Amino acid sequence: MDDPDGPRRSGRLAAIGTATGNKAVEKAQTSKPSAQKSTTSNSLGSKGTQKPAPKTSKSTGSKLGKDDTKKTTRMNLPVVEDQEELPPQTEATKILFPLLNEIEGILGHFGHAHQGDPWYNNLKLRCNLLGDIPNNIEIRKDLADRAELKLPFDCPSQDALAEGTAENHPLLQNKFKDLEKHREAIIRRGLEPVAPSAYCLRRAYVSYQLDGRTAIRAGRPGPFSLPLELFHSAFRTYTGWVVHKSDSFQSDENFIALDRCVRTLQDTMPQFFATHDERQKAFLEALLEVFPQNDLYGWFQNEPADLLNPPHNRSKHKIDLVYLHKLTRIPLIFVEIKLEMGEGGDPFWQNNRLYKTLIDSCPPVRKSGAPVFFLHLSGMTFMQDNYFHISHIFSPGVHLGVGGAYCDAKDQPPVVQQLGGYVNLQFDFSGRNFEEGYRLIRALFHAIKEIPT
Repeated sequence: MDDPDGPRRSGRLAAIGTATGNKAVEKAQTSKPSAQKSTTSNSLGSKGTQKPAPKTSKSTGSKLGKDDTKKTTRMNLPVVEDQEELPPQTEATKILFPLLNEIEGILGHFGHAHQGDPWYNNLKLRCNLLGDIPNNIEIRKDLADRAELKLPFDCPSQDALAEGTAENHPLLQNKFKDLEKHREAIIRRGLEPVAPSAYCLRRAYVSYQLDGRTAIRAGRPGPFSLPLELFHSAFRTYTGWVVHKSDSFQSDENFIALDRCVRTLQDTMPQFFATHDERQKAFLEALLEVFPQNDLYGWFQNEPADLLNPPHNRSKHKIDLVYLHKLTRIPLIFVEIKLEMGEGGDPFWQNNRLYKTLIDSCPPVRKSGAPVFFLHLSGMTFMQDNYFHISHIFSPGVHLGVGGAYCDAKDQPPVVQQLGGYVNLQFDFSGRNFEEGYRLIRALFHAIKEIPT
């Protein structure tokens, strides 16, 4: 290990872009079981919760369904279990199923007596049109805009029924009320924005960017936005410290804590961990050297980004670790961890989506711009992005990256960017990895002081 008392070589952060898979979304009918992440007890005071799939052992990718047998109804509409990663067409089918099943029940029950009635033929036609909606869904937001769902289900009057069937009218009224409840539920719910654990897979990047609920400003599509350093002093402070060079780190005010943090990361992170929770615990123990738990600031595990909201109004999506001001509940750092690279997607993009849940569920935070830093950790043995050349493959080791997000407009997607490249936490005798890791943690330590709380 390099001597902390001697000068260190000047290094630079490797400017390597995030890398992710680019496979197509698989069909729900051929899905396999998915694992649920084990409930984690928070030793730092926040209540442990169960995270949505695919976050449990994070050693398995997101899979759909609980068994390989596709369930079907008499209308041949597949029933798919609730999971994170569903194609828009499959999820639209799932949401429309209760309504279509109810209509089919009405048509079957009243068909023998009312098959020639206009209301019956109209309902049958509408059933066919509703059944075709999933075939015409391209992106998740399309469902709420479908004209087939705009008209309410109005029960026909008693005079509109065939002669001698007036006694069926009370039952028909109740059934049309049920239809209207199903329609309103679909309109109210629609297709929910994609979950962070599926968003980080980036299998449908274009559709995510076309949906205002999940879009971000990251240079694709459209021109690259202004650097985060121009939006807030916290990001300028980070960049200033990360490029700052000195003959020795010992002159730093918090040299001992910073040195212990980085060396602990180098000692622990390259190891293999059996579970995601074990790696997360070891990572947190190292961070506590520099970002301590005290009366003003604290770490919370497996909690939503919008902890400043009342419990009943918080997002269902959880962050691995969030460092925040305890009194105001303003978040400072989001941490997403992957057990090994290629397992569970890209943590940088998962942080992006989690940040979007914060500014959407807590509109007041937009007034200050809601600056937040991201830490994303991936244990890597081999990683290749289909968008980049083979030379951009990461070196062996465990890599730590820093990103940031800022909300500069009320009705615009947030600006999210990587702040430099990834730092390899693998020990090396040259001391370069230590130096880059030290500068990264030191810069983050000074930068979060600039975030208004």
